[in-house]
Amino acid sequence: MLEEQLTFLNNHKAELFKKINHFQNMFRKGHLDSRIIERCCNFILLEQKFEEYINNIED
Repeated sequence: MLEEQLTFLNNHKAELFKKINHFQNMFRKGHLDSRIIERCCNFILLEQKFEEYINNIED
């Protein structure tokens, strides 16, 4: 089952990344419905924390 899912993701990678980028842009611009915003991750905060994590590992 996992192999089938991985195959699907690999076969549709470009389309999935396009949808992810569109969603993140809509989030950043504040163009999403409030019900969606309440249920999704804060991408800006996640990216900031990721950068902090990477910087701490490199030190």
